[in-house]
Amino acid sequence: MKLYMKPLFWVLIAAFGFTGCDSLQQTNKLKSFETASGKWKTSNFTDYEFVWEKSCFCAFRGPSLVVVENNKVVQVLNPETRQPRTGIELEWFQTIDELMAWIEEESDRKPELLKVEYDSTYGYPVSIQYDYSKMIADDEFLATVKNLKKR
Repeated sequence: MKLYMKPLFWVLIAAFGFTGCDSLQQTNKLKSFETASGKWKTSNFTDYEFVWEKSCFCAFRGPSLVVVENNKVVQVLNPETRQPRTGIELEWFQTIDELMAWIEEESDRKPELLKVEYDSTYGYPVSIQYDYSKMIADDEFLATVKNLKKR
C-alpha cells in the first residue's frame, strides 16, 4: 500500500502546484487591472485622442487616430494626415473606458490568452494580446494604444 501512496502523493502535489500557479497568475492580473483601472478613473480624461493599432484578421487594420469627446468616439483619422478615415465605422473603435470594460468582461470569460500591459502613469492599456481559444481560427489579435493626449 505504501508503494502506491508515494506516486499518488507527488501527482497531487504537482496538480495543486500547477493550479496554485494559475490561481496566482489570475490574482496578479486582477490586481494589475484594478490598479490600472483606478489610475485611469482618477485621471479624469473625457476629451482625448490616441493612436490605435490592431493586428488581426479583421475588416480594418493599421493605425488610426481615435478622437474622443465626452467619452464618445467622434472621429477616426489617419494619424499622419489627420484626415478622416474612409471605409470605417465609428462603432469599430472604443474609448479607453470601453476598452477597460471589455478587458474586465473578457477576463471573466477566461480566454486562453489575455495579456495586457498598462501605462504606468494613467493606467490605460498600451498593449493587448488576445486569443479566446487556440482551437478557433482567426479570433486572436494584438492591439496597441499610443500617444494618448488630452484635448
